[in-house]
Amino acid sequence: MAPHAGQLNSVSRRYKNTLSGLLGNRVYVGEVFYRGEVYRGEHDGIVGRALWTKAQRLQGWAEVAQLGHITRARASQFARLACLPPDIVEEILSLPATTSGRSPITERDLRPVAAEPLWARQRRDWQKLLGSGALP
Repeated sequence: MAPHAGQLNSVSRRYKNTLSGLLGNRVYVGEVFYRGEVYRGEHDGIVGRALWTKAQRLQGWAEVAQLGHITRARASQFARLACLPPDIVEEILSLPATTSGRSPITERDLRPVAAEPLWARQRRDWQKLLGSGALP
């Protein structure tokens, strides 16, 4: 369920840019945490339970970067995208693969969208990005 227009998304409110918060977010495995209890969410998980459990052992951004064969800065940039609401993430993952040249939407294009703490505003900014001609 999406938050109300004025409500902060859960990542921004509780976990903003912390490794344990991002990787420990049960939303990734299709669950929600409410008042000390874990419940099955109304959404499907986007990662398997085994991978999510393995991620709980990561100690810092350097280790995440090393496992992904990327720089720490790049790992942090990708982590910020976890602040996007699930519907935008689903749209991004559903975009057609770029077979040659530059992707029409890049991580850099998404930075200002993800930086906005309200999901309603993120959705507005995402629609502006889509309407800007970024996609063919």
